[in-house]
Amino acid sequence: MLADYASYIAVQEEVDKLYLKPSAWAEKSILNVAGMGKFSSDRTINEYARDIWNIKPEEVQHFNREEFKFRALKNIKGLS
Repeated sequence: MLADYASYIAVQEEVDKLYLKPSAWAEKSILNVAGMGKFSSDRTINEYARDIWNIKPEEVQHFNREEFKFRALKNIKGLS
């Protein structure tokens, strides 16, 4: 379990040094994000729905902010 602990510590020390250089840290961070592959929990859930559960997404009605607040207040107050 601890076989690679020494190398982990060594890399963490390099990360600590890099963090103290804001420009270099920003550059590495941006390049890291730019190089990431597509990942999304939404994508994963959609794949499970399609490939495993064999279900289709349900259409959801969206409201603008004011309509949403009105409906929420109406429900809280028990209005029809």
